[in-house]
Amino acid sequence: GFVAGNRAGLCCNDWPLMDGQVVPDGMWEDRLGWKNFFENQITVQFDHRCFAYLMLGFTAATWNSARKLPLPPRVKTALNAVLLCCAGQVSMGVLTLWFHVPIEIAAPHQAGSVVTLSAFVWFLHTIRMVVPGAKFIPIPPIK
Repeated sequence: GFVAGNRAGLCCNDWPLMDGQVVPDGMWEDRLGWKNFFENQITVQFDHRCFAYLMLGFTAATWNSARKLPLPPRVKTALNAVLLCCAGQVSMGVLTLWFHVPIEIAAPHQAGSVVTLSAFVWFLHTIRMVVPGAKFIPIPPIK
């Protein structure tokens, strides 16, 4: 990814702030223009963190809303897995920063992205068969 590719994890190794600031200095270099989003380590790190916060927030909000609905157990299990994976990813990301990107933490953080994506796909697969008030929608076999 962008963070590992340009070694953005090696800058701003504090959390929740970045170099003691909410929006760190050096996020925009005029010479890079729009390439700041891909080549500026500070911007890449900032964007990565913002995306993580958004994903965890939306996942937690979805989980909180869905737990009150009469959903089948497998849908709730899949959504629980998504929330667990997202929280785990954020935690691993913070640990990766705090310990200055040791491979023992950075590699599981990278692998965790695949596990988190898989949990999301599993949740989407299970929820597509559900309609509020009904148990399941029959899905015709693929021919």
